[in-house]
Amino acid sequence: MLIQVGPLTVTFENEILCIQTGQACFKTQADGMIVMQEGTMFAFKDFASRTIKPYCSGTFEGFYVEYSNHPSLALALRTFYLVDTTTYALKLSLLVLEENDAIKEIRWPFAFQVEQGYHVLPLRQGLLYPIEKKIPLDIPFQGQFGSAAAYLAMLGTIQSDGSAVLMMAQTPWDTRYYLEDGQLGFAHLPSLGKMRYRRDLEYRFLAKGDYNDLARMYRDTLKAKGFIRTLAEKAVALPAIHELVRSSFVHMGICTYVQPDSRFYDPQDPTKNNSLVSFATRQQEMENYRKLGMEHLYLHLDGWGIAYDNGHPDVMPINEKAGGAKGLRDLACRLHELGYLFGIHDQYRDYYHRAKSYDLEYSVQDVDGSHYEHCFWAGGVQNYLCASLAKDYVQRNFQILKNETIDLDGAYLDVFTCNDLDECANVNHVMSRRDCALAREACFWYLISQNIMPSSEEVNEWAMRSLVFCHYAPYEFQMHEQFPEELVGIPLFNLVFHDCLVIPWMMDKPKDDYMLYALLNGGAPYFRRDGAYPNIDGSFENGVLTPEEQVERCQIVSSFHEKVAGVAMQSHRLLDPKGRRQEACFANGWCVQIDLDQGTYHITRKEESDEG
Repeated sequence: MLIQVGPLTVTFENEILCIQTGQACFKTQADGMIVMQEGTMFAFKDFASRTIKPYCSGTFEGFYVEYSNHPSLALALRTFYLVDTTTYALKLSLLVLEENDAIKEIRWPFAFQVEQGYHVLPLRQGLLYPIEKKIPLDIPFQGQFGSAAAYLAMLGTIQSDGSAVLMMAQTPWDTRYYLEDGQLGFAHLPSLGKMRYRRDLEYRFLAKGDYNDLARMYRDTLKAKGFIRTLAEKAVALPAIHELVRSSFVHMGICTYVQPDSRFYDPQDPTKNNSLVSFATRQQEMENYRKLGMEHLYLHLDGWGIAYDNGHPDVMPINEKAGGAKGLRDLACRLHELGYLFGIHDQYRDYYHRAKSYDLEYSVQDVDGSHYEHCFWAGGVQNYLCASLAKDYVQRNFQILKNETIDLDGAYLDVFTCNDLDECANVNHVMSRRDCALAREACFWYLISQNIMPSSEEVNEWAMRSLVFCHYAPYEFQMHEQFPEELVGIPLFNLVFHDCLVIPWMMDKPKDDYMLYALLNGGAPYFRRDGAYPNIDGSFENGVLTPEEQVERCQIVSSFHEKVAGVAMQSHRLLDPKGRRQEACFANGWCVQIDLDQGTYHITRKEESDEG
């Protein structure tokens, strides 16, 4: 089968898909693979019947392929290959006509055969993967879109001749990506045990391009869907954003209590398991920071209820030993007197068995009737709360805080934008992964309705219409003590969404100075970041800076952040093959270059410059 539309020529022969644009050619290895729950794999070519039919309309030209009569499977499916006659995008769709409940995933279309060049991965902030090196990479959450594995629902490939393809998951909730032996592809997952609906992808091809071009193209598609909502737009409802962009971040806690059934419990030295700091002590520390010269701070407070990661979603009462409601109220009032912003940590996914209202009925239920359970975090044994119920708990808890006249500027709802989307098969509160994303975002919208800026652990495009800031949005290498140097981090997410939220950046000095990455990304600085758990989430022992050094470094980063916050990142360049020197430029003319080997930066705007 062959179709020609504009610059694209699409051929499909012997289950091989080939797309040609100009002199560039992209060809798949095979057309698709069905993976069963027990691990057996079946190729599309194994179907006994295959029918190809033209499929055209006033806006596209193409064909579909129908597969049936498989010798080993009760399954029938249809794949669509359509070229948009306006945009010349290739639109690919997978539709299962006859269901098979034993399917684990369908890998389609198969990865392009590319021997040299690089893949553009949406893994956390972004990553360039050199194809020919075939470096093993452990992708979190099995590469599921909507999680930290993919802040963006897109992939990219740049061949050695400079030809490029942007691959967008248009139905990302039940889709993941995989990287095997250097080859990059999509896998479509069942939703509540069945394929249920048509899965859509969209590919756009460039004869010449790089990851900047792919990011711009992707941003344009998101803008057309209403996903680009800038900080300036969000600040209309939440004017505290104007102060947030001036602020450095402080992350501290009040109470830690590690339950005996938690994996973090230390039976050899029980004194390590628990700690308590009063609200008054934290207030004094913040007053001391003001004396040091920190004029603008945002305090993120952990463990203000029963204890950190304990009893959620029933985190009340406010910790009495730390000072109770009065102590927390006094802290909030004093912070505002100092000109600081104040927010709290909260959690509505981890559903602890010790929660006062715990009932297995409201836990996420798998299609087989089981409930996932673990005891990793401090609160001990837990399930996951069905997200369809989360907003009611958010509303209840924040109303209690409001009744106590505790004035919050922000609130951090843990893991929502980091962990994979849940699905729940309980007939009383059935929830698909897409429903989960909407339910999580409904919690953010509720906070906005209460004039509270919403935050979460990381970032993800499904939350970008409502999310104002996050805990961080790091490069993948910042989450590991050891990471392959050949895999270079890029600010892919910021190339798409920089003007839409505030991202605080780690300021540690492990091997490289992370302050340089904060500048490069036009981000806000962490003045203090007390990790809740040792060696988890990028909290490693990296040496200590003096308070005076921290103040100076934060002032440098904050000053630049004020200049570019709410402004689109226009371009990013690697100034050497290893990425040791980099440059980022913003839409208002500001540019920053960093040199990781020399530990220096250079900020320019037209004829002005600032070096360090």
